[in-house]
Parts: sequence; C-alpha cells; structure tokens
Amino acid sequence: MLDKIVQEDLDYIVSSPLPWHTLAGKTGLVSGANGHLASYMIETLLHLNDKFPSNQPVKVIALVRNEERTREKFAHRMGRDDLQIVVRDFQQPIVIDQPVNFVVHAASTASSVKNNRVPEDLYGANVLATFHLLELARLHKVDHFLYFSSGEVYGKLRPEQIPVKEDCYGAIDPTRIRSCYAECKKIAENMCACWFHQYGVPAKIVRPCHTFGPGLSLVDGPIFADLLNDLLNRRPLKLKSDGKALRTFCYLADATLAYYWVMFNGQQGEPYNVANDKATTTISDLADSLASAFDTTVDRPPPATSPPVEIWPDGTPDTTKLKSLGWSAKTSLVDAFRRTLTSLETAKSCES
Repeated sequence: MLDKIVQEDLDYIVSSPLPWHTLAGKTGLVSGANGHLASYMIETLLHLNDKFPSNQPVKVIALVRNEERTREKFAHRMGRDDLQIVVRDFQQPIVIDQPVNFVVHAASTASSVKNNRVPEDLYGANVLATFHLLELARLHKVDHFLYFSSGEVYGKLRPEQIPVKEDCYGAIDPTRIRSCYAECKKIAENMCACWFHQYGVPAKIVRPCHTFGPGLSLVDGPIFADLLNDLLNRRPLKLKSDGKALRTFCYLADATLAYYWVMFNGQQGEPYNVANDKATTTISDLADSLASAFDTTVDRPPPATSPPVEIWPDGTPDTTKLKSLGWSAKTSLVDAFRRTLTSLETAKSCES
C-alpha cells in the first residue's frame, strides 16, 4: 500500500495536462527499474491504470538484473497484470517477445565509490545497454525513447559558464578513472542522437540534478541522503566540508513530471536539464535552513580539516529549455525534505 505522501505525489503527476491517454493499451519498457528515479516512473504508469480504470491499461516491463530486489521494491504492486519483471544481462542483446511502444532507459550505477572500483559496470549499463535498447527501440518502432543522462557530461566548467546550458561543455580528463561515469554518459547521449538521425528512433535525453524523494536509499548516498539520515535519526546535521559547494536540487515528484514532459513534448535527439532553479543553495545554507525548519543543529568540521570546494558541473543548471515546454517545479526545498522525511518515517515505522 502506498503511503500518503507517495499517493499525493502520483495524483499530482497524473493530473498534469499531458497526453496520458496516448499510453492507453501501450507497453512501456523501463530499464534500471529498481533505481530511485525509474521506480517513480513505473509508479506513475501503474497509478494511471488505477486512476483511470476505464482506459486500456498501460503495461510496464521492468527490465532489471536483480529480480529479488525488484520484488522487494515493488512488493505492494506484485500480482498485477500490468507489471512484468524481466531479468536480462544488459551486456547482451535485449529481446522482448511482445510489442514495445516506449522505452525509458534509466539503468546505471550511481555510486561514485563503485564507479572507482569497478568502472567496467558503467560501460555495461550505459554504453552496451544503450546500444541494445536503441536497437530494440528501432526494431519495435517505438513512440518514445527517454534516456537518463547526467550533469557530469558538462565536465569541469569555468565560472562564466554557470548557469550551464545544455550546449555548454567543459573539459573531462579521459585518463582519470573517475571520468568513466561522465564519459559513458556522453557516449550514450551521442548514440541517442545518432540513432535518431540515422534510424528515426525518437530519442530524448534528460540530465537530472540532485533529486530526492520517497523511497530514497540512505546508504552510500550524496549529501541530501546524509542530511535526511541525520534528520530521520534525530541527530545534528553533520557536514563533512566547509559547505561552500553550490548544489541545485529537485523533488522527485517534480522531476518525474519533468521526465514525462520531455518524453511527450521534448525535441527528439536533444538533452534537457531537469532541476528546480529555485532550489539552488550552498550546502552550508541548506543545512542552516533545515536546522531551523526541523529544530536541530549543524555540526561543522574544523576549518583546517575541511576539504577544498569543488566546482560541480550541475551546481546551477539552466532550465530555460525545459520550462519552455510548459513545465515548472512546485515544491520548495524545505518542503521537499519535509515530504521525503515523512515518507521515510512511515516506512521506518512499518518495518518496526
């Protein structure tokens, strides 16, 4: 059963003025279905079926590598005729023995720790899987193909390049192991553009910023996961740096709506930044805002031990291109943390 926050999120998404009716009776394949972003894409499609039962249902094929984890993730959805779990090795050709009408390719490895340790996984999930899924999309003549990329494709930017537009890029050192993630995403984006121009595959690309919401894993997470972990466990908000780094965030429901907005209305072969431009802040200011909102304190490291500030490529993405399609974010940064925390608390209480 969905908790109240998730239910409200999904109602908000499907009530938006998008041509949801065009998905009736269609089959969509979502890769990386266990992921934080992909799972809300799937929840949205299943919620459409619940919200409009008179329509022909959308069928969802969840393409994954770990079936057990998927069954845990979607335990509340198991037994439905509109959800099918398909286990495939993304490094092999992907054959689906039924019509596929749209593809959402969100499979990847997001952990920077794992990226440094086993970069080969990145090439499997981003390059080989993208090739096989684009080929599947070509053969099935799909209506939509949406690829999840990353702001890391922008590389090392100069201050005058920020806010960064979709056609602005900086340097990426290809010999640096940490660059594997950015390089894989760049290759996959280029493949999407090539398959569109050569074969007419209607590929569109989204570049999410720091996105969080219900269902977020708090293990080995980025800064927003660390802060939510502290709030969930009633601890002071612990910072690991001086907090001067700039980040732009987006609540999961707003981001999910943006992904569908791009899928339906975006230009084929083109990328779109997905972020809430009203949710750009330094980590230090974010911690202070959350401490005030949730009645806690901030634990900062001594200045001498604080690591230097890194210029992050998606610190302030320009979202003009996305907003020109008609999308806008509605959830403030503090409200995003409040909604996520409430959902995490509900899940924690259910576990206990």
